[in-house]
Amino acid sequence: YRQPVSRAEIEKIRGVKCDKIINNLLEKGLIEEVGYKETAGRPTLYGTTQEFLVCFGLKDLSELPPLGNMLASSKDHL
Repeated sequence: YRQPVSRAEIEKIRGVKCDKIINNLLEKGLIEEVGYKETAGRPTLYGTTQEFLVCFGLKDLSELPPLGNMLASSKDHL
């Protein structure tokens, strides 16, 4: 939903370290490095790949469900 995104931004959203998750997604070809953020340290920016779209049966990212629906659904499972 927020692309490109840095590792630190992902960790801030999730509230936990995400090194292993990012590495797994990179290995599976679901995300890729798309550039570097123009801030101190120039962190790597990640984005989804064409393989991500194929894996989830999407034509493009606009077909992702609305984020509001995702948040409501996740609260139902808590």
